[in-house]
Amino acid sequence: MFAVNGPTGPSSRHERRVMSDRQRNKENETTKRCADKAQTHFFREKRARSTHSKRETEKVAKSEGRLDIFKGCRIVFNGRTGKVSSYYLAKLVQEHGGNVVSSMATRITHMVGLNLSNSKADKVLRSASKFKFVSPEWILQSIKHKTRQPEFDYLVYKDYQTQACSFLDTR
Repeated sequence: MFAVNGPTGPSSRHERRVMSDRQRNKENETTKRCADKAQTHFFREKRARSTHSKRETEKVAKSEGRLDIFKGCRIVFNGRTGKVSSYYLAKLVQEHGGNVVSSMATRITHMVGLNLSNSKADKVLRSASKFKFVSPEWILQSIKHKTRQPEFDYLVYKDYQTQACSFLDTR
């Protein structure tokens, strides 16, 4: 490929236009500005759609009489959820004011599931003070009764010390 231009520009398809550093910098700046503007516009639109969607969901929830039963709950699904799919349960939690997270790395308040492998069960038992591991029935019963049910009745792995303390308190 030749870098030589004729008096009117490239004279064949094998030649390219030679630009000065100033022209190249100006073209790069223009390209960058256009890309930044497009990116800003994209994320502004995305945020607006998300906000609009959230408002619409809240309006529908209020019109259907849904309450913020799970407000302040950060829930992760782990293991099996029985006859009800985790997708359906997650949708219910979100519709009733809760947050569903996908990983254990974030701060969670509840873990929902039934059967765990031994290694996962050990992790849950070691970190039991950080969150409550409840069965999917807790979500369904909370929605049915329109109030958040006590987690203790739906714990999958109950701490025996907690059981003993609650037993002694009732006497």
